[in-house]
Amino acid sequence: KKLYSLDDLKAMTDIMVIDTYFSRGKAKGTWAAEQHDTFTGVSLYKLLLDKIGLKTLPMGIKVIGEDGYTKVFTLEEVTGLYMDETRPNAKLEMIIAWSQNGTEFKNQSSQPFRIITGQKYEGDYNRQDWVNYAKKILVY
Repeated sequence: KKLYSLDDLKAMTDIMVIDTYFSRGKAKGTWAAEQHDTFTGVSLYKLLLDKIGLKTLPMGIKVIGEDGYTKVFTLEEVTGLYMDETRPNAKLEMIIAWSQNGTEFKNQSSQPFRIITGQKYEGDYNRQDWVNYAKKILVY
């Protein structure tokens, strides 16, 4: 069991990611249908591999949000590189982000982290794979 604070993650400059992610969500509530945002965070896979030092490869990674929303990812999803249909050469990692467009999430929640991923294919509705205010990440 490992616990990381926001300051702990910010200190991991060797696995830090700052990149622009294109998101497509099915228009619902305040979701924009399509938008670009620049996120700052750390690579989820590199955190698991390099910082936690997993001894065996996991079958799955479960992310639980503060509101109870749960998303299970396969190892392939966590380790894969994602695309951005508006930038054909982009190779995006799945990240644990703490900032969007220069604004930190810490004032919005006690859990100031979001799981962000790019698109698997052109036209992918990838925002449904994002977990806002990630509270726990369970590896099994």
